[in-house]
Amino acid sequence: MSVRSAFLTILMALVVFTCLSAQGVPPYPNAITNRLFYPKTPMAPPVVNTVFADPDLGASMVRVTDQSTDPKGGDDFFHNPSEDINQFSVDNTKFYVETGYTNTVLAFAFDPATMAISSLPGAGGEVDLSFLWEMVQPSASWTRT
Repeated sequence: MSVRSAFLTILMALVVFTCLSAQGVPPYPNAITNRLFYPKTPMAPPVVNTVFADPDLGASMVRVTDQSTDPKGGDDFFHNPSEDINQFSVDNTKFYVETGYTNTVLAFAFDPATMAISSLPGAGGEVDLSFLWEMVQPSASWTRT
């Protein structure tokens, strides 16, 4: 075998190895990745701050709000912010929801390991939709009131 063909063989082996190793381990090994329709199984609303398994797909979930979450607000529903705003902090330990009609921000602490939720006292208030998590300091947020 000539030096050139040995070099090309080694080079090809490195290229193949690099391509295969770049695929890595899938981040969600049990995720369902097809495009099938899964009907929703009826279930009673779980208790707030209790981890439960999604009855259809098996994912761990936790309910955050119920009718007593914002007793001062009087709103009857909560919603996520608009699609271009990230409701989770950069380190995934805090998030917020907005109340239905007044868009009052209610902020929560979140432990991703245990999925425990707690409120962040003093972190809410009637604000416009400019509430954002700080991208450099994970525990900070800012808003324009």
